[in-house]
Amino acid sequence: MNYWLLLIPFIYTVVALVLFPKLILFAQKKNYVDEATSRKRHKTSVPPVGGWLVYLAFLLAQLTLFPISFQSITLILSGTLLFSIGLIDDKFPLNAPQKFLGQFLVAVLMVFVAKIHIAEYMHLYGIPIIIGQLICVVAIVFIINSFNLVDGINGLAALLGIAALISFGLWLYIAGKYNYVIFVFTIIASLSVFLRFNLFNTKAFLGDNGSMLIGFLASYLAIVFINTYTDLSNEISTKCEAEIGIVFAAMAIPVADTLRLFILRPYYLKKSPFKADRNHVHHLLLRLGFNHAEASLFLFGFAIFLVIVSLPTQDLGSLAVILITLFLSMALMMSLDYFVFSKFKRRIAKKTMFNSLQNISKDLNYPIFIEYAFATSFFILAMAIPFHRVSTSIPTLILLFSFLTLIIRTLIVYRSTGWQIIQTKINELLKHPYSILLLFNLAVIVINIITKPNEHWTKIALYSLPLVYWITVSQLERIIEIKPRFLLTAYILGLTGFGVYILIQSFVHFPEYGWNSFFYRNLLFHVKANPVTHSLYFNLGILFLGNNFKHLKEEKWRTVFWGLLVFFTFMVYLCSSKIGFIVLPLSFSFALYNFVGNKKTAVWAVSIFLAVFSFVLVQSGFLNKEFILNTLNSRLMSWRESMVLLKQYWFSGIGVGNSVEFLKERFELVNYTFGVENNLNAQNQFIEAFLELGILGFLSVILIFAYSFIKAFVQNNKLYFLYILILLIYMFFESLFQTQMGMIAFAFFNALFIASFYNERKSIINTISKNLK
Repeated sequence: MNYWLLLIPFIYTVVALVLFPKLILFAQKKNYVDEATSRKRHKTSVPPVGGWLVYLAFLLAQLTLFPISFQSITLILSGTLLFSIGLIDDKFPLNAPQKFLGQFLVAVLMVFVAKIHIAEYMHLYGIPIIIGQLICVVAIVFIINSFNLVDGINGLAALLGIAALISFGLWLYIAGKYNYVIFVFTIIASLSVFLRFNLFNTKAFLGDNGSMLIGFLASYLAIVFINTYTDLSNEISTKCEAEIGIVFAAMAIPVADTLRLFILRPYYLKKSPFKADRNHVHHLLLRLGFNHAEASLFLFGFAIFLVIVSLPTQDLGSLAVILITLFLSMALMMSLDYFVFSKFKRRIAKKTMFNSLQNISKDLNYPIFIEYAFATSFFILAMAIPFHRVSTSIPTLILLFSFLTLIIRTLIVYRSTGWQIIQTKINELLKHPYSILLLFNLAVIVINIITKPNEHWTKIALYSLPLVYWITVSQLERIIEIKPRFLLTAYILGLTGFGVYILIQSFVHFPEYGWNSFFYRNLLFHVKANPVTHSLYFNLGILFLGNNFKHLKEEKWRTVFWGLLVFFTFMVYLCSSKIGFIVLPLSFSFALYNFVGNKKTAVWAVSIFLAVFSFVLVQSGFLNKEFILNTLNSRLMSWRESMVLLKQYWFSGIGVGNSVEFLKERFELVNYTFGVENNLNAQNQFIEAFLELGILGFLSVILIFAYSFIKAFVQNNKLYFLYILILLIYMFFESLFQTQMGMIAFAFFNALFIASFYNERKSIINTISKNLK
């Protein structure tokens, strides 16, 4: 890479800042302005010359960064033609068919002449090349129009264009396509200069020439990105698993808003989808009291949020990323529709964003939409837990986003007392014993990382999850008093969906692996999950089924639960985890006892099940001495070598995340090849904590579990007691906290149970106080 090329966007920014004011004056003299009309919000005539900046940046970058070729010349001609159509439309408005014809011609030049398309990628899925090219033409025209339609307020199209370009630039940088990265920087530089003269002090508009060009460039870079990551000869081709999903996420707001209006206009407003109106998402924000800058920056922030969400979820595939992004986008737009078109719309003050939110909150009474969005975040999180990567990415981001929004709402609505309310809640949490234990554990980890060289800072995020979930769950309980069984139901739904999903994937891999695709690591290979941890998930599902069964009144739901009990038990068997088999009698017996109405019959049913289960284990050879020793062989080796290390590092530990490296050295010394090849850890959470964090870390883990057991006994909660017992069994044979899935299993549900106890006690105290008064 020629680093001097990095000067291109910098030089262009400086030159544009100097010359753009003169261009604005020139356009005004030539009367090339957007006249103020009754349909438009601006009261004075403003020149729509922002697109000129983008076009010149496009020309400069294309001519300096890429060699002259037939493809590059055709690309420049396509961009020039579209820019010219925009120039004409800004001065002499064209009707929809005329604009579509011009956009269609540009897309045809781009796809069929310049050969810029993804038809070869689609051909891998059986789509003929010519059909793939036509799909690309339609997609390009749609994207161009999406950015054109969203350009209704100051700065919005430019900011959404920046969000999309940032996403593509990031991925192209990872791929080593540095010329395209500088290309992106140059376009962003032009948009940044334009925003200087548009967002807060309106001296120029982007114009159709600019908004359509942004859509054109976004389409072009999206195609480059997809082709880069689907090139089978490219060594980085495996680093992105959701190319189409990433593209959709990068342009989600303009695309979703356009799709929404194509449904809203003909079916609800009884008008043509091509007829202009004030029902775009930015218009809804304006009706709520946002000004242009506030609305544009709000949607820009949400667009960046969607881009961030797409990064950790790309392993799930394009369909999952598209559905998640579409769900979040439509949830935002439906919420705005509700506030604007509901019976409360007349009560909304249109002075400022803050006054509007304040009045909406008071009109809808406490709690309002944000609180229920907060609850929805938890419900989604509980459903998503079984799906591995998404269990700590999407729902946690949504959860934190909702929680921060809740805090901001409190500060806005209760301006004088908002901070005091937050301080009160923080003080309450800090006084709680569980908070103190979690903070102590986190402090030990942070100190360990600071004082040890070559530490794994990413572990902080993993070990902070118990504290994050505890704070948010406890506040959720206090706000809307949601019952734990509702979230356990969400988890059961998610676990059911996950089970069906991996079985379908196993059928897909059946020609390659045969019946082995349904067992152990092959079963979960495609989702990069761990059979041991997911056997824990299904055992917890069985446990929660037993708890929720007693709340069912309709017989049809009881039948469903019996079917799920069999299904989850079958999935534990398919995971083929020996620890899962050990725990299964415990979880199944609890569920069976609750499923059978008559207690005496239930005892007999559990006894018969345990007898049959034991007989099967004996006959299968699971309980003979040789099998048990073979099962424990790797663990005994890990425990023995861990104890050797413990004697040296018993006080300070060897450091967070370093156990595998230290144990590998020990395994090499004793010639334990299996441990070296499989990078075995301590395979016991308590030994792992002792080994990595020293005596203080070990004590903090012990105290956390001791407190949990005490709460289970005090509250006489059999479900919570069995939950902790199951976790302890797994932790005795696995380093459960070393993985996201293991940490989630503990962090989320432990916080849920303890928060329900805490707030139940508070509720009782408040009731007694009221009665006394």
